[in-house]
Amino acid sequence: MPHPYSMTAPDDCVIQDPHFLRMQIEMHLANDHLGGEFRTLSGRHLYFNIAQSILDQQTTKSRQSLKVLSDPFTDRVIRDRIKEFERGGLIQLIRSDNDKRTKHLVPTNKLLHKINQHMNLLRQIGEQHMLLIEKT
Repeated sequence: MPHPYSMTAPDDCVIQDPHFLRMQIEMHLANDHLGGEFRTLSGRHLYFNIAQSILDQQTTKSRQSLKVLSDPFTDRVIRDRIKEFERGGLIQLIRSDNDKRTKHLVPTNKLLHKINQHMNLLRQIGEQHMLLIEKT
């Protein structure tokens, strides 16, 4: 008896770039090894928004508002993820010197290490499938 959830592709179905698709699948599965922040879509969203903010701060020295981090999720969902990241030691929340109602999210060394670890893992997977040449 066949497995009840097995998939069979139609005979006329052709994946145009199976090599690239395999690489994407491996990259997706690699995220499971990085920890709980990839467990949910909102966690991945927050993780990558923080990473983008870190890159932006390196060029503009500006801080991103926590409000910007929530779109397209609700504020409550993102607040819950922020609390998880804070409990996990990935971020710290500090109050603004100018406005005590405003909080700034500050990544910890643990998060920076995790970002670098993630980047290295994805680069390794990419290099197994492709020749990577950095643009300058």
